[in-house]
Amino acid sequence: MALGLYLLGSPPRSTRFEEVLSAVEAWFRKHAAHEFRSWKTLIDSSGSPIGYLSLFPGAECVEFSPDPSGDVAISASTSSVGPGYHANLCNLVRAMGVELGYKWRVPSQDDDFGDETGYFDTQDEQHLKKAMLEWLGAVLHRIARAPGTHLLCMPLDCGFRGDSEVLTQLGPRTREWAEAGARNPVLAADFWPWPDSGPIASKMLRQALTLMWCEVKWRKPWRDDEKACLQEVADLLEHAYKQDQTLSYPWREWLEVLEYLERQSPLERTIQRAALSAHGPLLGYRRTDLTAWPFRGWSLIVPGGFATEHTDDDTTWHAWDETRVIWFSALRAPIHTDSFAKARQHRTDSLLEDSGNTVRNATVEFKPGEEGAEAYYLLSGEIAVPGRIAYVTVTFDHPDQRKWAEDVWRSVQFNP
Repeated sequence: MALGLYLLGSPPRSTRFEEVLSAVEAWFRKHAAHEFRSWKTLIDSSGSPIGYLSLFPGAECVEFSPDPSGDVAISASTSSVGPGYHANLCNLVRAMGVELGYKWRVPSQDDDFGDETGYFDTQDEQHLKKAMLEWLGAVLHRIARAPGTHLLCMPLDCGFRGDSEVLTQLGPRTREWAEAGARNPVLAADFWPWPDSGPIASKMLRQALTLMWCEVKWRKPWRDDEKACLQEVADLLEHAYKQDQTLSYPWREWLEVLEYLERQSPLERTIQRAALSAHGPLLGYRRTDLTAWPFRGWSLIVPGGFATEHTDDDTTWHAWDETRVIWFSALRAPIHTDSFAKARQHRTDSLLEDSGNTVRNATVEFKPGEEGAEAYYLLSGEIAVPGRIAYVTVTFDHPDQRKWAEDVWRSVQFNP
């Protein structure tokens, strides 16, 4: 279970919650400009607006929601990013409360709200660090005893893949690292993107590294959000270098980012020279395939550089690059896999695989171009499990990509 905080505070006067959220957003935009990444307001199932604030890559959004008591509830999970992030968030929220006139409810021993580390009330950094290290030691103890690959505090929107036993936001770690950290968590504290309130240059570098490992797709940007991510990385690295030139910078990857942006940098010659002597594997999980989770329970393996999104009605997910597209949708259906397989056995043009509880069917067709459009290949597939069915469509423009398309279809899994 993650560590974090759940605070309750009341604004100075009764007002519509939309206005409360607007005031909070405006305050963070003005007073936390260096940390502020994004804000969005969504409506929950009860019709209440909820604000989501992003302050650091890899951190879950800070949530501002109406509490049944009438207070504003501020909740955040912070142990995925570290003690430095937790302390900074608490300091910002306290400063916001002072300026906007909030009164904070003080939790009693039996209450289920407050700061699990105690820092919000005490500003005791040593106690905060101790609580975080105890949490980390317990997590690593479980990891060290369990086989397989473990994702430690990784983003929730996809599953990165790798040969190492532990994947973190700052790169892969070994089982030996986890075992040592289970015995002495201080040895593993470097996995946190924001471990302490140290120099700003170190914080900026680690922020950039988090983006490079988990979010950068290592190609030219096709969308505004991809370009913004690359620009954020370039800006962070440049600002960090101006503050401290002695840190270990990812020179080759920094040069790649600038090339994708087609951006000139006053440090370009320095970066180019340093990149020539850099060695070792390039960082970035999205250089290889990853596991996508388009809908609850369903997963499939796609290239890490693909752009992805859901349709506006949230019924279909698709992923694409310049020559290939994947469409995926799933339904609940009264399907029995044995009858599903029998119904398709007479189709000689199809691929059919029956492994008991999962039955796969697909056809691959060549689609000649019409009215000047380019020709392409189309794989149309279905995957049935008891009570559910998924539909996968894959388009590609060269017959050599057929095996890849079939591999995508075969990778679809359902894990309730």
